Amino acid sequence: MRNHSLSEAREAALQARQLYRDLLDRDQEVLALLQASQCSALSGDTDLAMQTASEAKELAKRAARRCAEGICWHTLASLHLDWGRLADASKMAKKALTCAKRCHEHKEQARSLLLFIVINLMISKEYEADADAEAEATSEAGEHFRRVEEKMEELRLLAQRASEPFCTACSSHAVAAVQLHRGSYDEALRTAQTAMTAYEESADLIGVLHMYLLMGKAHLTRRSFREARDATEAACWFGEQLGFRSIEENARTILQEIQAREAELPEPQLRRARVPEMPNVPKLDVQALDVEVLRDVVQLFVKVLIGSDDPIDPERPLMEMGLTSHLAVVLRDHLAKVLPGLSPPLPVTLIYDYPSITSITQLVTTSAEASRVPEGVA
Repeated sequence: MRNHSLSEAREAALQARQLYRDLLDRDQEVLALLQASQCSALSGDTDLAMQTASEAKELAKRAARRCAEGICWHTLASLHLDWGRLADASKMAKKALTCAKRCHEHKEQARSLLLFIVINLMISKEYEADADAEAEATSEAGEHFRRVEEKMEELRLLAQRASEPFCTACSSHAVAAVQLHRGSYDEALRTAQTAMTAYEESADLIGVLHMYLLMGKAHLTRRSFREARDATEAACWFGEQLGFRSIEENARTILQEIQAREAELPEPQLRRARVPEMPNVPKLDVQALDVEVLRDVVQLFVKVLIGSDDPIDPERPLMEMGLTSHLAVVLRDHLAKVLPGLSPPLPVTLIYDYPSITSITQLVTTSAEASRVPEGVA
């Protein structure tokens, strides 16, 4: 079912591509091709994804659309990274960065710098693990790590100049990845939390997902299995809901490792305090929804999740009050349970699109009105 939907989405993107071609809108034509490439990647057809992204890159190059070309190189680098072709991925990330610099696009520069750093960290780690030709491997590992440090400083300076949450998030993400690589797990966890906050501020869910994965790995290495599982399960759930297959698969691999590590414990302590125990609230009738009752239910759930007995300002963003991305998932799921028949259902990105109690209440009220069955209709 999922692959069928992705196939339909790819066809729609290709139809859009044709329309943009007829309109001579090369930028949008390139983006439509990249959307088609992403659909292929999500459905597991990496070859077709590569082919489509390459076509988009050539189109952008012929049309002298430097910014679009950079996005294409970034997409190709990511695909090669997912495929394990690290050397090629590194070269393409460098080309993406060159294009972004020429366009003076801060966000694209930050994205490309971060991708280059992550790829070269992985290459360095591979050389470090190489038991053969030890001297040569050590030299190569050192060279790639030198590149990482160089680009990490470049990214730090970019984040200072740009003063944009996304650039700050990318810089902190890179630092956390290096700290994890060096074995500084506590520092990596603190920096990852900083990066996650900045990603949340810039509404970048992919960044949030990557931070959950990084924190899961750090907790696992520290043998903090409960925390590792909680962070990784959040990444897995988000990845599944949003269709990011590579992230979902990565998270499942980490969960399997957590399970194996827990099984090695002499006395496994598998009881985990997931979230505060949620109150049992009767289901609400969306056909005759009382707005005040709904607002009280939302506020009750939020107070339990953030552990507060004080009154909550309904206009204040919930993440400012301590509602994490993981707890936001819990909030959405419990609201969905007490609102059966709501159409459309509450979005996965609820807390990002509707950050306060008031905005959540307004969303549910609007959806409930659209879900009501007209009188006289069976």
